[in-house]
Amino acid sequence: MDIPYEYLLIVVAWLMLFVGFYIEEMYILMLTAIFMLCLGVFIIINGVNSVDNFATQAFGIFHLGISFYVLLRANTEVFGKW
Repeated sequence: MDIPYEYLLIVVAWLMLFVGFYIEEMYILMLTAIFMLCLGVFIIINGVNSVDNFATQAFGIFHLGISFYVLLRANTEVFGKW
């Protein structure tokens, strides 16, 4: 049974995000958000498992939105106000 690497990357990204929230470590959240930004761009360009349609585009944009928000919030918590 072959698991596509895109699925593995998505699961790892979300697990890292939940672990970062659980232990409240902002640096892990920042690294996870950067990873999810790259993953979102990859999904938008290539699709998931070589399926490239509107649903995968929306999924990639969802990843970009979540990761951008997490990155801004974690940076604000670590470095203070803008």
